[in-house]
Amino acid sequence: MDDGLEKIKKTKEIVDILDDYNQLSHYISINDEVGMQKLMQKIGQRYIVEKYIYNEGKVNYPDTIQGNAMNCCKFLRWLLLSKGVDAIYRKLR
Repeated sequence: MDDGLEKIKKTKEIVDILDDYNQLSHYISINDEVGMQKLMQKIGQRYIVEKYIYNEGKVNYPDTIQGNAMNCCKFLRWLLLSKGVDAIYRKLR
């Protein structure tokens, strides 16, 4: 039972990451800066530790909302890789 529950949790997390990626990509495509900002804040709050690890060692950060959103999309792809979802990652490139 516990193994099944863990699989469900992992699947939900992957679906959430994909949903965030698709939504953020949509906001980028229509240049909705408010939508980008709100979603990036939500993602940042959800993945505090992962965000810290991802950004560790980076010296140049984007200086526009669009640049931050594109960096956030890269972060979401990195999250998928860290979850072992290589096939989905390849489709997002």
